[in-house]
Amino acid sequence: MSTFFLHSPFRLAYENVALEHYLIHHRTENILLLYVNSPAVVIGKHQNAFAEASYEYLQQHQIPLARRISGGGAVYHDEGNINISYIHQARFIDMQLILKPLHAFIETLGLTAQITPNNDLLVNRKKVTGTAGHLYKQRSLQHATLLIDVCLEHLKESLRVERHKFTGHHVASRPSPVTNLIVELNKKFTFEELYHQLVLFLKKWFYVYNNLNLSEFEIKQIKTLAKEKFSTWNWNYAYSPPFVYSETIDSQNLTIQCTVKNGIVETCEPPSFFTKNMIGKPFQIPLIKMIK
Repeated sequence: MSTFFLHSPFRLAYENVALEHYLIHHRTENILLLYVNSPAVVIGKHQNAFAEASYEYLQQHQIPLARRISGGGAVYHDEGNINISYIHQARFIDMQLILKPLHAFIETLGLTAQITPNNDLLVNRKKVTGTAGHLYKQRSLQHATLLIDVCLEHLKESLRVERHKFTGHHVASRPSPVTNLIVELNKKFTFEELYHQLVLFLKKWFYVYNNLNLSEFEIKQIKTLAKEKFSTWNWNYAYSPPFVYSETIDSQNLTIQCTVKNGIVETCEPPSFFTKNMIGKPFQIPLIKMIK
């Protein structure tokens, strides 16, 4: 079965998450999808949003957080990152389907790449690619990031969280040293040049002969899906599995523990004037810090 190519018309992470959801649910073709997001943190479906991204940093820099439909860990996206998705008819997830072509492409640039047991790609022992997958009936999604020229400061700071303060059954990210291909290549190429080369390489790899065109109706459906689900607080934050957050207040020799379910604070121990006012409200670490 031949593969169709689609360059996403969207730049918002919410819309591209919605696009992947739409393609796996409503299309039957094998699809090679590439997209570039404006700055955003994108977390795995089963992750705790509060434990994966710095809420304060995201607010300060107006960086949205989006929850995708696949598993895996938290990543930072911006205009220096290429996202590659392969959606096809299958009853299984095989990360090699996306890792092997990306590995081969990187080596055409004169770099040595390594595929890890965690399904990452490393260049000079630093991560340039992470992967995740999702199954829906007989449709399979494998997708990956490729760091070309990402803002590493935003990447580092937006994902800086004291994860040890959160306990629960959420999937935790495994932070790794990262690098940009532009750095490893000594800026021999621009982002646009590498993107163009990648598209040509992947089209040959996946035997792409035709482009996939979205109708106006489909674009409207995807935007509606993004607005009504994938950009909402209920999906991106409240969907987080139940957890307990612990904060030690050294000045008072006190440890506060909050239980949170569906993004809402259910209990706080020990009870106090401040903690009682938090119960029944959306969880926010800045509120805890006010007590300190």
